[in-house]
Amino acid sequence: MKAYKKPFISLILLCALLLCACGHTAPEQPRVPRKVRETAATKPDESQPLYTFQKEDSFDNLPGSSKIYDLTAGYEDYGNQCALVYGKLRTLFGEPLYETEDNENLYAYCICAISEDGDVIYLEAYSGPTGPAIGGEQSEDALLAAEALSDYIWQSQPSDYSCTSYYADAPSIIEMGVQNGKPYYRETLDGKESWEHLYDPNS
Repeated sequence: MKAYKKPFISLILLCALLLCACGHTAPEQPRVPRKVRETAATKPDESQPLYTFQKEDSFDNLPGSSKIYDLTAGYEDYGNQCALVYGKLRTLFGEPLYETEDNENLYAYCICAISEDGDVIYLEAYSGPTGPAIGGEQSEDALLAAEALSDYIWQSQPSDYSCTSYYADAPSIIEMGVQNGKPYYRETLDGKESWEHLYDPNS
């Protein structure tokens, strides 16, 4: 019996190793962020449709919309986020359909989102009372397109620009823009005389 003791122990150890190997599973790979357009380096989430985006010359195809997606991520460094979004929009789509001096109605674009299946969804990229946002129909398709548009915007580089607007509730003057690729946002408290012309029909 003693002659078989060592091989028997070796056999038990081998079986234990095989069982451990069979029960072992490889660690989960990190999820690759969804991209708006497929690149050589990454493959987009196949459950999400791909889109191309183009600027419209009017709001004729979007007679009415409401906010469906924020273009800022929380309030940390909020001012610079606002400045960056506008610079990135200008890179992608050029001049907005309008720009005003009213900070709660600063600018707006009408964007046509075309899915890889040929479906067309119209969106509004704008800066309103709650800051930069995307507006559109209250539907799942519009929300998916808005999320893809947000990704597309944030992946781009900002163009240099500057603009001055007025925030009546403070009241204050807001100067924001991008200079040499760096955003800036300055708010200065000011008296009513600096912005009251915005509401004067004769101005």
